[in-house]
Amino acid sequence: MDMQVEAHTRAAATLRQLLTHQHPEHFMLFVDQFAMGCLLHLQGERAAAYRLIAQVLAAAGDSHEKRQLAGLLKDLSGNEVPLVREIGPNPELLQLCERVQDTRVAEPACGR
Repeated sequence: MDMQVEAHTRAAATLRQLLTHQHPEHFMLFVDQFAMGCLLHLQGERAAAYRLIAQVLAAAGDSHEKRQLAGLLKDLSGNEVPLVREIGPNPELLQLCERVQDTRVAEPACGR
């Protein structure tokens, strides 16, 4: 695995841990929201993706890991599905992301 991809997937695991600690009763809502943001990004819906993911990062609270987590947004392109796998959403969302990745036609990035 590429070192940069590995660092991002570790960041996704860290994010899940922070969400679990900060929001024990609702952390899966944030995990699924992060996965949906990655899916939208994969589909070219950049503005909506960034909004969803930024909300999840804000919910993680103030921590020394915030700087590491901020890199998730910066380098999201091409890392969407590995990040989704690592953060561990509900299986239906994971399967949807993998299916979209496998079947999508290369689409130029857009600002939608």
